Amino acid sequence: MRKVGLGLLVALMAAPLFAQLGMELTMSRLTFMQYEPVFACVTIRNDSGKALIFGKDPRLQGFLLFDIRDSAGRPAEKLSNEDIIIDSLVLGPGETKSLVFQISRYYNLRSLGVYRIHAYVSHVMLPNEYRTKDVRFTVDTGAEMWRRDVGVPVFNQTENVDPLVGEQRSYSLRSLTDNSIRYFYLVIESKNKVFGVMRLGEAMARELFKADVDMLSRFHVLLPVTPKIFHYMVFELNGDNSVNKYLRTTDTIPSLVRDPVSGKVMVSGGSDAIPGVDFDDPAAGKLSAEQVMQRTYEDGVAPGTKKNEGLVDLGKSKKNTPAPIEPQAQ
Repeated sequence: MRKVGLGLLVALMAAPLFAQLGMELTMSRLTFMQYEPVFACVTIRNDSGKALIFGKDPRLQGFLLFDIRDSAGRPAEKLSNEDIIIDSLVLGPGETKSLVFQISRYYNLRSLGVYRIHAYVSHVMLPNEYRTKDVRFTVDTGAEMWRRDVGVPVFNQTENVDPLVGEQRSYSLRSLTDNSIRYFYLVIESKNKVFGVMRLGEAMARELFKADVDMLSRFHVLLPVTPKIFHYMVFELNGDNSVNKYLRTTDTIPSLVRDPVSGKVMVSGGSDAIPGVDFDDPAAGKLSAEQVMQRTYEDGVAPGTKKNEGLVDLGKSKKNTPAPIEPQAQ
């Protein structure tokens, strides 16, 4: 098949576009933990009857912009002066694609409260801009369920730390309700920085979590998934998840124990459980934001899925944990 030259593509797009774009904005969830990455998905449907091409060439350039405001109507502070340029998107006639964005990379959403957001698209070949309806979401601190302040081992400490005091951090296990479901979160922070905000999983009504810290200041947690299935995770001081596995009850019940002499924390009892075999895999049918980005970029198209079917869990990728940031006074 012969390649179509840029001049021909521009000529095709130069024809009048009497129709419009169909647009919809959805959020990965409607309630976010403070400092958690915030994702938005913009679904675009091409109703123009012609191919719509977003490219790097100025004659094919298009932008996707967000308008985000707090409860007082004040616009959210932009973290960069750069606009979001869509440079690898091709929408055929009648085609629908969804674009996933981590909007907390572009806007300051660290303040608590309710936000209102809409998105709009502009393109040099479109006579008008097209926008979505408003969507509301909330940023909250959640309810603290457990907390442990720890020292940072010498080999992990940063420079300019008082050797007599050492570097201090805290692990905070919190709960946050979104769409009537309560979730557990782990927040790792120091006095001046936030090192990680991770959503651990759903909270069961009557089952309690078990948490502890070992001699290397690593965080261990055992969360019930069902009355007989448990999720065991270990997190490093920088937020990396070093252990992530499921356990099931056998003749003994999995339990978190700590050696009082060595300070080692381990799981005692039970045996390994297999998601999809011993219990319904909570991640079945879902993709992380990282997987969506990787899959679509490898296919040479803009970030997003063919259509928004509600199967993308945009908060699962640990690589989307924010880099250390300075908390702001509320």
